[in-house]
Amino acid sequence: MEDWLSDPLMVFDRSKGCLTYRKPGIDDDQAQKKWQSYHFAARVKLEGAAYFCRQLLGAASLPIDLGLPLLAHRQREWYVSAFFFELCSAYDTVLQEINIIYDCGLDRREVGWRAIEPRLPKTLATMMTNERDTDWFKKMHWYRNTATHHWLIPMGESAAGWG
Repeated sequence: MEDWLSDPLMVFDRSKGCLTYRKPGIDDDQAQKKWQSYHFAARVKLEGAAYFCRQLLGAASLPIDLGLPLLAHRQREWYVSAFFFELCSAYDTVLQEINIIYDCGLDRREVGWRAIEPRLPKTLATMMTNERDTDWFKKMHWYRNTATHHWLIPMGESAAGWG
């Protein structure tokens, strides 16, 4: 099975014994460094999402009638919130990368889909728009916004107690 976290923009350099970045068509050294910083941040956020997903699956597999049910319930809520936070944060960071790679000219505080879309090549903008219109993408943002702005994501569970 292929690793979903594999990175086509990084390659293992045997001579240095470490991972190095491939250049995504950026000539300016300062822009290249900025891109590397955002790319690294996006990678860390995706790895964080994978970590919280594993934690969530582990917490959800524990019986709720053993141990400390209130703590177990809270852990599941924390992990699901953290998972969606990291996933959406990675998407926002990828938009920062795109701003640099396609030389959109936006200040980092202005970067968002509505600002970037008209500055992209038509084929890329269409591909990203189509992906943003998928159910999984809409659900991801709904879950993230619900966890961020409304406290809890409904998980269909009713067990709680003082442990």
